[in-house]
Amino acid sequence: MTTFVTPRAAFLPPILLWIAAICCALVAKGQDESPPAAPKPPPPVVFSWDLTPYDVLVWIHADRAASLPEVTTSAWQNLLAEKVSAALGPGCKVRVTAMPDVARREFRASLAELTPAALAPAIAKPIPDKIFLVACMTGVDVPSLEIRELDLRTWSLGPIARRELPHRSIIGEEITSGISEAFRPLGRVESAKDNGAAILPRAGGLLIGDRSRGELKSGDILRVYVRRADRFGEAKPQDVGPIHWTYVTAGAPNGRFVDSQVLSALRQPLTGRFGSRVEKLVLSVRPQAAETTLHLKSRQPPHPSLAGYEIFDLQPNQQPMPLGFTDGDGRLSIPPRATGIYRLHVRHGREVLARLPLVPGTEKEVTAFLADDGPRLDAEGFLSGVQETLIDTVARRQVAFARIERLIGKGDIAGAAREMEYLRLLPTRAQLAAQLSNQQAKYASGELPVQKKIDKLFTDTRQLLEKYLDPQEIEVQAAKIEQARRGNAEGQPPVALPEPAAPKPVAPFAPMPGVPANPIPGFPPMPGVPMPGSGPAPPPFPGSTVK
Repeated sequence: MTTFVTPRAAFLPPILLWIAAICCALVAKGQDESPPAAPKPPPPVVFSWDLTPYDVLVWIHADRAASLPEVTTSAWQNLLAEKVSAALGPGCKVRVTAMPDVARREFRASLAELTPAALAPAIAKPIPDKIFLVACMTGVDVPSLEIRELDLRTWSLGPIARRELPHRSIIGEEITSGISEAFRPLGRVESAKDNGAAILPRAGGLLIGDRSRGELKSGDILRVYVRRADRFGEAKPQDVGPIHWTYVTAGAPNGRFVDSQVLSALRQPLTGRFGSRVEKLVLSVRPQAAETTLHLKSRQPPHPSLAGYEIFDLQPNQQPMPLGFTDGDGRLSIPPRATGIYRLHVRHGREVLARLPLVPGTEKEVTAFLADDGPRLDAEGFLSGVQETLIDTVARRQVAFARIERLIGKGDIAGAAREMEYLRLLPTRAQLAAQLSNQQAKYASGELPVQKKIDKLFTDTRQLLEKYLDPQEIEVQAAKIEQARRGNAEGQPPVALPEPAAPKPVAPFAPMPGVPANPIPGFPPMPGVPMPGSGPAPPPFPGSTVK
């Protein structure tokens, strides 16, 4: 016989089953209406200067005439990002997007029209390390590419890399090649002493040999920037600027750092206290095969141009290479240099005024504000004439002294007296000193260093007058003539003086600093002073008047 087991729930009244079902439904509905749990915040991004890769953003734009619609598709942009990332190496993380409208409106025909300040509104946060602007435009025969780097740490635009597109199929390769060419490695100055600096390369811990485009190689030329960040670590274009006339040459790696040499027109440009929010950055220089115009101006308002200043390049252990003189507008074109940095020396007359390092091609024109050395050069020319007069006067005095001694010994008192008259017509110390006093006020300069040089030139000249134009020497000769005349008047025979020896040559005196040691060729003689053997006695010296 078969036995059936009936479930216990089957004996429950139906009403209880309905009540249990309603309770279960209410409980499930209450669970569905409970507020969702808050999402967990993403972990904070830990930034490391040498271990975090470059954040590289590529902006691409193609005009309609170029007929390149594929560059706007996300699939093509993702493929381009992979190609660029592989070319730049593991130290870079690359993204590719279309160029924002704000940036696209800033240029019409070329990326050369762009400025960092104009592109700043189009850059969204978080701000990347670098942005590469790629413009595909219609060329004369085939479409062309312009690629330019904007480094966001220094807010510096690099040179333009240009490519042609004979075939549309190679656009990705040409863009990758242009970005690799335009990439400029970045570094940070960790320490500096004297003419050396230790540079920490950006993403240096991720670089693997030649596969990384961001490596600082020995011999690379870097430009120095000062970046003043806010409390969030960000800086606007106006908060970043280069240290003018300062470059760094990368040397051999030393652990994490790269030992480098600093070349600057300033004294210790990388030392001193800059503050905790101030960074000293170095960015690789990619000069073009183009010249740079050097413009010299005076530091004194209204900053007139400095014309006629000599520019030459002086490399270590090499002969100076003259480059020319500034024109009437104070400008001189500096040709491109194959390798290294120009060490320009600015000379005016015999004075070197400045030493300016320069890499041609990085900028179209650079301006250097220098002290106006014109008054010093004018004073140098005037004092050169005074020095020539001094040399001539000292020589004539020595010859006249010897003649007087000889004539007295022969008893020719009248001849000795004529020589004395000639001596008294030569320029005296008092006359030349008065000439210096009258002319010194004409050579005043508003530049304190230049004025000190001018005052020193005049002081040295006065010391030469004191040393070599002693008026007492003439009075000694006059006393000898008077003594010989009295002896003749008393009827005494003239004293037989021994034949005087040849006049001793005057010891050459040291020339004034900045004044040539030899007289200037072709310099006119001083008015009223005859040349030796030119005839009878000269007319009186015309005082301190200089025409």
